Amino acid sequence: MSFFSSKHGKGKPHSEPVCGGTTDNSDRSAPKVITSKQLCYLRTNFYLSTRETENGGHNFDFEVRQDESGAVTAAEKHHSVSSTAEPSLLERLQAVIDKYRLAYNNGEDRITAGLPPEYQPSTFEARYASGEKIYFRCNNEPYSQWAEEIYTIITDHFALSGERSLLRKKEDSQMIRFMLRMRKDAIFTRYSDVNVPKEDAINGETLLLERDVYNAREKKSICDDLIPFPAGYFWQSQQGLFRLWHKTRRRRSRP
Repeated sequence: MSFFSSKHGKGKPHSEPVCGGTTDNSDRSAPKVITSKQLCYLRTNFYLSTRETENGGHNFDFEVRQDESGAVTAAEKHHSVSSTAEPSLLERLQAVIDKYRLAYNNGEDRITAGLPPEYQPSTFEARYASGEKIYFRCNNEPYSQWAEEIYTIITDHFALSGERSLLRKKEDSQMIRFMLRMRKDAIFTRYSDVNVPKEDAINGETLLLERDVYNAREKKSICDDLIPFPAGYFWQSQQGLFRLWHKTRRRRSRP
């Protein structure tokens, strides 16, 4: 069920979800272009497979609001986290709305009952000083890029004030094995860790990445070499590469 009071589906009663079926209460007359850029309220809930709290949770319910005095408050409702914020937080969130053209989803209210937790309804609402608003509700996409960016913007804000409960626990153990395989058309790329003798070290580093790029169409190797891990690789493996693995595992093919 939605946590919003917004009315949608003009001219017809709001239908309740049908078990196992799809319920459509969309307002097709809702505007798809929002003129104002002065965002004053945002609330959205979603499930992200690529992000988790320190306790392993994947459900998030964010709210950012600006009151009449201009003061901004950010909150996450599931975990009772809140703090004051600068107006620039709303500006960064508006940039995500523009980047992913979320206004084009305005008025959509179409959900399917009986789906797994990661596909349960996701709701988005944005309100503007002009009185314009965006509202949509749909089956959640657990790998949504716009949701990932909203999560990152708001949790980074909380982390600056020392609140890290919405982030994965920092890993303090040593990485002992790493491998990443990717495919783009006929090009297969593989990265894996390898320890080399001191005389083969790069910039003093003996733990290196072995990079193997193969063209399956032409049946030839493009490169097979050793490269250093990028600076801060361990943090990236917990954040960026963790996300990349999740996003590619569903469609990745192997030679």
